[in-house]
Amino acid sequence: PDPLELPCGRYYVTGIRQASLTIVATGRTVLFVDGDVSVGSFNVEVRDGAEVDLFINGNLTTQSATRLGDAAHPASVRTYVEGSVSSATFGGRFGRRQPMKQGSCFQR
Repeated sequence: PDPLELPCGRYYVTGIRQASLTIVATGRTVLFVDGDVSVGSFNVEVRDGAEVDLFINGNLTTQSATRLGDAAHPASVRTYVEGSVSSATFGGRFGRRQPMKQGSCFQR
């Protein structure tokens, strides 16, 4: 579905591939993507008081303008990508994850 509304919680998917996707976080949300994210247009929006941690264990590829968060509130969206990133404009914080060991947890 687009937009995809995610309330407070932890969510896991094996990858994302579609023409466009807007994720709307309504609480403290963590999304684990165990694979690539490949979308034409990708946006992450946060409601008042919400936060998003987005962990991508693969590549992030977008074909058009992409906004992950709001430039006025950059700390509300934190994005971590294991692989390469192409064609994305970030409104939030962005970092590279360190390689994970078997059985470890995602860390900020």
